Amino acid sequence: MPLQDSYPVLLTRADSLQKAGQPDEAFEIYRRILTRLSKLSPATLQARDELRNALMQAGTACIAIPRGRGDNKTSLEMLDLLDQSTPELSEVLTLMRAQIHADDGQVDEAMSQLLTSAKDSEISLNERLDYALEGLWNERPEDALQFLTPVDTEAILAEAASADTPADDEESEDEGNEEDDEYSDSQLIPQIWFIRFRALSMLGRLDEAEDAWNQARLASPDDPPTGMEIVEMFLKHDNHEKALHYADMDTNLSLRGLLRGIVAEKSGKHDWAMDEWWRVTREDFDTESDEFPAWVECALRQKDLTKAEAAIAAGLEKNPRSARLLLYEGIRLARNGELEPALEHLKHIAFVNHASRFSRRQFVFASDRWLVEQAISDPDTQQAAIDALFPSPAEPQVTDEPPAEEAETEEE
Repeated sequence: MPLQDSYPVLLTRADSLQKAGQPDEAFEIYRRILTRLSKLSPATLQARDELRNALMQAGTACIAIPRGRGDNKTSLEMLDLLDQSTPELSEVLTLMRAQIHADDGQVDEAMSQLLTSAKDSEISLNERLDYALEGLWNERPEDALQFLTPVDTEAILAEAASADTPADDEESEDEGNEEDDEYSDSQLIPQIWFIRFRALSMLGRLDEAEDAWNQARLASPDDPPTGMEIVEMFLKHDNHEKALHYADMDTNLSLRGLLRGIVAEKSGKHDWAMDEWWRVTREDFDTESDEFPAWVECALRQKDLTKAEAAIAAGLEKNPRSARLLLYEGIRLARNGELEPALEHLKHIAFVNHASRFSRRQFVFASDRWLVEQAISDPDTQQAAIDALFPSPAEPQVTDEPPAEEAETEEE
């Protein structure tokens, strides 16, 4: 079918169709644009920004729409069309291709593609971090570590230190402009150590993981990682002493109390746990504070839900699409005996969490299972909530609404 309208008009029409819940109709328009523009030479596209932007928008949609419905074959076909016209995006599309293979269950193929790319091309440190994150997402911690093995953090810091003493003012001005464009390698060092921590933790190499977490903390004194994951690591290995040590180190007072209570509960000291959580919620909550999610979790774990109900209601009034608040609301409903709406809530949260695979980020964590277990005492209700929130990977995930823009994923 010939393209009768201009590309901007067609893109606007396709975007409207997609927002109206008609992705198939939108895909056909995007596909026609991609097919047409992919026939142009890379030189022509580089010279015509409007055509290149239209190609990128149509190509991205052509990959995402079939991928969202599990049609990975079509998604890869569209990716190949985009790749042939945008060689400068080769590394980005390599990662996307690997992700699609992983989503299709071909994890070995995905990791092989990324390892080959990391070996045969000069990828940036940021790309290495993305590759390592993909390894973690697919529970391949050995591969995640392999992507980061060549990274010399001491050399990066030394280079950054020398760059801080420019030879003249003109050089200093140029360097400042570069820093405005993107994060420097030295600014990525905390992420390097934190990804190493996660990979080593998955491998059960606790001493090395602990050292990596402390390196991440030291590399980022103004924004240190929370203690949640390292406390969780030691609790999983029954080292309650180390877990309590890192709970006490957290600078977020509400999270510190939450973690101390979790350690106490996992140690079989229920009264101590309740006291820790009560000490948090005796202070007023602030929906704008970084401490608010931990405050709500402490309230949910207490016998009286009055405080939790008030906090969740206030939070949802300000941010009705917050994924974590919707999760807490589902647990609150289950606690109140409203099982049917609670399970609908939790299943929807599980779906949105599953849809976050596109960004390789998640907001429902393994420790949220502890929240369900500690907040809901009735065994049958507790199991029903866990099954809804953590469905089997083979279980189809369905919803009446599209996952896009469904809920804002806020992590603690």
